[in-house]
Amino acid sequence: MDYLITEPIPQRGTSSVTLRVAQLEDARQIAEVHVATWQAAYRGILPDSTLDEVSVEARTELWQERLSQKGDATTLVLLVDGKIVGWIGLGPARDLDCDPVRTQQVYGLYLLADYWGQGHGKRLYGTGEDRMRKSGATEAILWVLRDNVRARRFYEGQGFSLDETRSEQAYQGDPSMIEVRYRKPL
Repeated sequence: MDYLITEPIPQRGTSSVTLRVAQLEDARQIAEVHVATWQAAYRGILPDSTLDEVSVEARTELWQERLSQKGDATTLVLLVDGKIVGWIGLGPARDLDCDPVRTQQVYGLYLLADYWGQGHGKRLYGTGEDRMRKSGATEAILWVLRDNVRARRFYEGQGFSLDETRSEQAYQGDPSMIEVRYRKPL
């Protein structure tokens, strides 16, 4: 297994935090984090019906497929006391106006709400950024829901700025979910 960090964090009352590359057997736990975080972070932003329809079973299938594929995309998982509590997905930029060799994209970063504000998101993002740099990328992009103020503040705190060269887009074609693109030199 590709372990990136394992360290004790006694000041948080837990025994350890581990950050590593996701494995196929992690699909269900990643899906559980994905769904729980969607429901916590997007409540009040997206319709309740949309959030209530997101299922762990469907996300588990999606993650099994993603983790089975070979390619340049990577998912890193953050474990606290052996339990996956967050993940970051990254790889070559998917946008046609970006050079996928020099531009990496953060496809998603999700952390259970119980772990917000404790530095775990920064640790997860920082490790992902190191990985993007090591790939030879010179910049990073990401898309975030326009109305997700908490996430936007987090990314701005990591040095991202709104990308003025790219306007808003509808998330997965849904006009009620508008995303904005952020960019950062690495």
